[in-house]
Amino acid sequence: MSTSKNTRWRGRVWPLLGQTIRPSLALFTTLAPCIVWAQPATTTVTGRVQDVATREYLNRARVQVEGTNISTLTNNYGEFRLSGVPSGNVNLVVSSTGFYPETVAVDSSSPERLNVSLRSMAATRAEEDEVFELEAYEVRGESDAIAAALNVQRYSDTARTVVDSGAFGNVTEGNIGEFVKFLPGISIDYVAADARTIEVRGLGANLTQVTVDGNQMASASSSSSNRQFELEQVSLNNVERIEVIKVPTAEMPANTIGGRVNLVSKSAFEREGREVKYSVYLSANSEEFTLKKTPGWGNEDHYKIWPGLDFHYSDVYMDGNLGLIFAYKNNNQFNIQQRSNIRWEYPEFRKGVADPIPVVRRYTVQDGPKFTNRQSGSVKGDYRVNDNTVLSASLQYNYYSSEFRNTNITWDTNIDERADITSGTLPTATSVTSKLGGGDIDYGGSWRDKYGDTVHTDFELKHFGDQFEYKVGGFYSHATNHYDSAASGYVESATLSYDVPGYITLSGYGDTNGHYDAKPQISVTDANGNELPNLGAGSLDNYFLDEVTAFRDFDSTDTFMGGKADGTYFLKVGDDRLALKSGLHWQRQNRDVFAPRTRLLYRNNTTAIGGQFLNEVYSPESPGYGLPAMAWPDFEKIYDFYLANRGDFIETRGSTDRSGANAQETANGDFEVEESITAAYAMAEYNTWQERLTLVAGVRYEYTDLKGDGLAYDPDRDTYDPYKSDNSYDNFYPSVAAKLDVTDNLVLRLAYAQTIGRPNFSEIIPSTDVDLEEETLDLTNPELEPQFADNFDLSLEYYTPFGGALTLGLFHKKIDQYIGTAPVDSTLENLERLGLSDAYEGFTISQKVNRGDAKIDGIELGAQLPLSGLADLPGWAQGFTVFANGTFLKTKGNFGSDREYDDLEGFIKRTYNFGVTYEMHPVTVRVKYNHRGKELLNRISEINDDGTGYNLFQYYDPFEHVDVDLEYAASRHATIFFSARNIFGDPQDRVNELEDYGLKMLERREEFGVQMTLGIKGTF
Repeated sequence: MSTSKNTRWRGRVWPLLGQTIRPSLALFTTLAPCIVWAQPATTTVTGRVQDVATREYLNRARVQVEGTNISTLTNNYGEFRLSGVPSGNVNLVVSSTGFYPETVAVDSSSPERLNVSLRSMAATRAEEDEVFELEAYEVRGESDAIAAALNVQRYSDTARTVVDSGAFGNVTEGNIGEFVKFLPGISIDYVAADARTIEVRGLGANLTQVTVDGNQMASASSSSSNRQFELEQVSLNNVERIEVIKVPTAEMPANTIGGRVNLVSKSAFEREGREVKYSVYLSANSEEFTLKKTPGWGNEDHYKIWPGLDFHYSDVYMDGNLGLIFAYKNNNQFNIQQRSNIRWEYPEFRKGVADPIPVVRRYTVQDGPKFTNRQSGSVKGDYRVNDNTVLSASLQYNYYSSEFRNTNITWDTNIDERADITSGTLPTATSVTSKLGGGDIDYGGSWRDKYGDTVHTDFELKHFGDQFEYKVGGFYSHATNHYDSAASGYVESATLSYDVPGYITLSGYGDTNGHYDAKPQISVTDANGNELPNLGAGSLDNYFLDEVTAFRDFDSTDTFMGGKADGTYFLKVGDDRLALKSGLHWQRQNRDVFAPRTRLLYRNNTTAIGGQFLNEVYSPESPGYGLPAMAWPDFEKIYDFYLANRGDFIETRGSTDRSGANAQETANGDFEVEESITAAYAMAEYNTWQERLTLVAGVRYEYTDLKGDGLAYDPDRDTYDPYKSDNSYDNFYPSVAAKLDVTDNLVLRLAYAQTIGRPNFSEIIPSTDVDLEEETLDLTNPELEPQFADNFDLSLEYYTPFGGALTLGLFHKKIDQYIGTAPVDSTLENLERLGLSDAYEGFTISQKVNRGDAKIDGIELGAQLPLSGLADLPGWAQGFTVFANGTFLKTKGNFGSDREYDDLEGFIKRTYNFGVTYEMHPVTVRVKYNHRGKELLNRISEINDDGTGYNLFQYYDPFEHVDVDLEYAASRHATIFFSARNIFGDPQDRVNELEDYGLKMLERREEFGVQMTLGIKGTF
């Protein structure tokens, strides 16, 4: 990777001065606050603010000396230190969003530690002068959770979305993605039924940073070489609240082109006394709703309804100076995985016919029963060393295991050119038939055991002083990912084939409006035209074994470690306040992946031996989509056959050769990278105009050093060689932000920051992906540079008096050196430049490059409105809480000689959510709707020399989830609950579209049933 050469401060500005400037900058930024002259406060008042009903301490509650601009905010534990208070009797006004303010008289000349209790507007529904007495310890409702989080959001120094982890009801499986999908600016990528990764404002998951208490959590990313954080091995039950930061300040890492999702862990200091919470439940899928054992994953019967447990304990000891919190979750879940896939061919396009007809070449259905176990345990301790200093340490362990047995069956007409279509069987708009004896049926699949764990630990020492604060901390995070196949006693995949003696007909897949979105009807006959039973899949006796994936056991690790030191110095500038901040941060990541794949051909593939591989347990099952019960292969039996006949499994058989593909997989799946990022920053925060205006400005410096080694595949020799790489680059990242309290309830924010998007490891580590049949060649680019973004943000936030908020945000991102896939002309000159032989002349070659500039403009709308504080509403109506949000993007790419693109790949340009909660003791009802918009995946151009052809767009269709929660609180200790996710079973569809011809073809459909949970929970 070469260093960027543009004019934005980056480049090789350090070769001569770097060794002097970097240490000097680090020393200056760390010590600068310490050398500012001291301005001691007259006196200091300390105390704590809590919710009187729940006894939870309130974060970022405001404490102000009445009639002055002397104020402060509470920390995460509800504690405050108010310095500069005039001696004598003063009144302190304590307020927090959604709570009635309290005025407390204090003699500041002999102050004592204050304990201030605030009353929730939602909980009391009372006038401000009403006398309130606490009769019982109460459980916090959803409206209180919303108000507490909004208060943190309101007083943040930069734009962010803050939400309490209990705001949207039950997420029993603990997947954070199922929670954050309801937040503005967030979209979720799904893999099967699992919410796998998070995207912010349309940018890819590799450009969204996920942290725990500000520290990067490791993710082995399914043994891949990308940077995305996968959600499988992190649990919501460890999280107190979630913060989504759209524009960073200088104290935050700069690699947040998309945004940053920070998971704030729970702390015993955030509430008073002991708290015990529990939840026990059963999880079921609507498609297998039975208490009996039925055919499932593998070749055994299994239960499909499984228990789960969630436990939480916290308490304080040593006169409140030691807080301990412990949490544990064990979730078990079965779900179906049913997929259908259509392979479309366009023979008429290649002949230049004006009225083309898409042809279904083959139709595939997949059945994949899956069992998943998630476990999570965490412990966190906070120790108050003295009144001003707290030492915190935490440890969490997450484990994920899934057994999935995907087996697919394909009916293939083998028609992809007019020459393959015999006279009298030309395709119509709704039907295609193979040649006599020209079609075949194939079984394949993917039997995998996937498992891994994550250990994450950190510590932090925090000192809160009148004029000086500092934080010193470190962290370590280690994640593993494993895929077992042969090691578990079965092959990962195998192919069984049957050459149909008659015809395969696929029909009924089109309509008159150019939309091809119905599943094909299948007909399979013998040579005499007689229908074969079960569509030719009622028995395996006529099938021969073609190939197996003999080895695909993956092992990978991802490790982060780092440390930080931050200092803040406070001083008065007239009646205003100034905070000077600086710090040093260091982080190192190591990703080690071993993920080869070996495919072997069976030598005697013309002998029908499939009957001996029958899965007697699962064979009565239907794959769905209205298809009959079928015979299914057992990959464990195929594995035993492979072991007994290993000499008959070879890499080359006739014209078919797997040796090159095996070498390619071995090379591309074996690598190790180490990346270190050293950072220093300096920033200032200025509060003026009677605390109504806050200005923040700073600059961050980051130096990146990346080392890698692995195997580089040589496509000309079908072999691989070791390689090593060593690259480094650095840059400054300025940021500014302003917050103006237009009124007591209306906040205006402006922000700018420059950020970096580092390439995926998979985009820069040398690797080659060759497909000789399709004549395609995908190359990585070791010279690929990072992309940089100028981020502009404007938001208007209105906080209602009763604890809600209405928000409007506008943002603009200008991305320089935008990374995208670009075609490479396979001329002899380019082949020589890429180190390839002339054998690849005419191939379709693609490579990730810095294509040029891209722009993203967006608007975010949000509303969270608890109605419980509206006294004019009737009592029954005050039980409602509503939320709604939407994010709408406009994208444009300017890539030099290529045309401008208005629709960039990978962006979801429209997402929106809304929901309503009705709380009227003892009943709570929640209904939540999530809309994930259209996502462009790829553009494919097939243009002939005569100008005929087509431009094909592949994308995910919009899909919608509706989730429901029902609760009945029999007492504080026992609440019965029921949850259902995606209650209408909305599928996820992948579509091919030919806009010039007005044609839209369904390519893939995935269905997973409705996931349901029934249980009981409570608090002690």
